[in-house]
Amino acid sequence: MNRQHDRRLFLKAGAAIAASTCAPRARAQDPPKKPPSENIVIGIMGANNRGTAIAKGMLASGQAEIAYVCDVDQRVT
Repeated sequence: MNRQHDRRLFLKAGAAIAASTCAPRARAQDPPKKPPSENIVIGIMGANNRGTAIAKGMLASGQAEIAYVCDVDQRVT
């Protein structure tokens, strides 16, 4: 009985060590982030109706960042 207990203890310890060595590897395989040169930064000129629709579409795609908005219509805020 004591030998069986020692074997179980050995297997548990081995499994714990194996799991702890695999965790850092899984973390290291995360896909790399895009470099800044691949980010699309845009400016919107004319934010009424069509400009707003385009801006919403670009933001929803997750492929662009809107940095600037310009509109000469004083009613647009």
